[in-house]
Amino acid sequence: MSDKNIQRIRIRTIDRVHMTADILKVFSTHQVNIIWMEVYTHVVYIKFERVTGVLWDEIGNEILAIDGVQGLEDVDLIAFEQREQLIETILKFSSDGFIVINKDKIIELANPTALKILNEEGFLEGQSLAKVLPPFDLVDKAIESGMNFTNHPLLFEHKGKICHCLVSSSTIANETGAVQGVILTLRDMQDVREMVHSITQSRQITFNDIITQNADMLAVVKLARNVARNKSTVLIYGDSGTGKELFARAIHSQGIHRNNPFVPLNCAAIPDTLIESELFGYEDGTFTGGKKGGKQGLFELAHGGTLFLDEVGELSPHVQAKLLRVLQEGCIRRVGGQKEIPVDVRIVTATHRDLESMVKTGQFREDLFYRLHVIPLRIPSLREHKDDIPLLARHFMSILGPQLGKSELILDAGALDKLMVYAWPGNIRELSNVIERAICLCEGNVITEGLIFTGKSSSEVISEAPPVVSLPEAVAATERTLIANAIANHRSIRQAAKTLGVTHTLLLNRMKKLHIDNVV
Repeated sequence: MSDKNIQRIRIRTIDRVHMTADILKVFSTHQVNIIWMEVYTHVVYIKFERVTGVLWDEIGNEILAIDGVQGLEDVDLIAFEQREQLIETILKFSSDGFIVINKDKIIELANPTALKILNEEGFLEGQSLAKVLPPFDLVDKAIESGMNFTNHPLLFEHKGKICHCLVSSSTIANETGAVQGVILTLRDMQDVREMVHSITQSRQITFNDIITQNADMLAVVKLARNVARNKSTVLIYGDSGTGKELFARAIHSQGIHRNNPFVPLNCAAIPDTLIESELFGYEDGTFTGGKKGGKQGLFELAHGGTLFLDEVGELSPHVQAKLLRVLQEGCIRRVGGQKEIPVDVRIVTATHRDLESMVKTGQFREDLFYRLHVIPLRIPSLREHKDDIPLLARHFMSILGPQLGKSELILDAGALDKLMVYAWPGNIRELSNVIERAICLCEGNVITEGLIFTGKSSSEVISEAPPVVSLPEAVAATERTLIANAIANHRSIRQAAKTLGVTHTLLLNRMKKLHIDNVV
């Protein structure tokens, strides 16, 4: 029956016995067919075949004449239709997918978001759940015992698409508590990542955070701004402490991936035995003591965003080959897994090494080099833009001073001269450390030449009379010096380990125990 032939009314009443019967009698007397009726304490909704003219006037007057009837009005929808429309709207526009199944695991309802997550078109109603989701016993437990579950991860292939989502359940029970069905809520994993990222992300680094007035540095910043807007891979060259990660973060924040994660990894700081699983993740049961259910790698965590690989020249040939495959095919395979997982990630890499020379000596894959070397950026060392030192020094004073309980600090001429003549092998990071140390030692608000300790002159702050130390302390100090010198001379943790006659992993463990920062 067309809706134009349907009429709906709402009758306001007092609460009395036989009120509904009296109203029904009016419709029965005039032989009007009632389609639907809802009765509440003070309201009665009636949906019926449309009545017009004199007949409707008679029916309306007779209803209003009933004892206790307080009003009558036409409505567009009766109560259950309003609820149904509201639920339909919620299901249609919800960012979560909903699948309602009966106790036989037959789909009764699936909203548009569920269809999108599952790469389905049309209707799923009437199909078995097994046709769209891989079997997992939590659904059976929910039906059998009413035991709900929350955020169970599912990763599977369906109709040519990798589906990665979190699934939760809410059981549907009758008056006796017997389960009649289950509502499954599906959340796309990428949406979950974006939500977590939006809540937890700190303030993004932008190009405005790069402090410079030097023409060469400004040219690098301009080039970086231009390439930030596309998805091409960027390879940043620069010595330790020049700000390679700062540039990488700024490129991310101005690019199309800025609302998604920025995931950094120092390739030199992870042992060869672990870096593959760190980048690509692993499946359940791959490693003894591994995380139950497996673990996502950094490529999956960075999906939709940017993965920054610092010291990319330290990757082993095996990992180089796997990285090349990701760049070529746009998908990864977890360690111990068989499934291809698509990833949409912008790759930004950095190194202090001469990768072209490494290609010639066979230390770095030529095909990977050209994949990474699409947009090369070279960041000058601080000794190449010393005109930025006054600007940078005062910037660090303004940031670090309040953090250390000192404000309105002044850098006198002698201190500035000392900063200007130093070679700065540690670049901007070293300058920041020198300024922080000067602020800590400053008793007033003027930083003088005597508070600036650079390079070997830092020994001036130590008493000339060597303190008496225990043998273990002396051994640790000697070991610390040997390791620091090896790293400084080779500028590669792997090369330093080879010179010291130890494994890369052992050297990393000793550095951690002796609190030696990775300055490479």
